[in-house]
Amino acid sequence: MDKASFKRYIEKLEQEREEYISRLSPEGQEEYRRKENDLNEGLRRKNNSDTSANNQNK
Repeated sequence: MDKASFKRYIEKLEQEREEYISRLSPEGQEEYRRKENDLNEGLRRKNNSDTSANNQNK
C-alpha cells in the first residue's frame, strides 16, 4: 500500500469513527470519549516507560 492509499484509508477510518460516535447518545458519546482518553493516556505512559527503559539501556 503506497503512502497516498494509506492516508486515504486512515481518513476513511477516522470518518467512520466520527460517524459512529455521532450516532451514540450524548451519554454514550461521553463514555466513548472518556474510554478513548483513558486508552490514549495508558499508551502515553507505556511509551514513556519504554523510552525510559531504552535510554537506561544505552
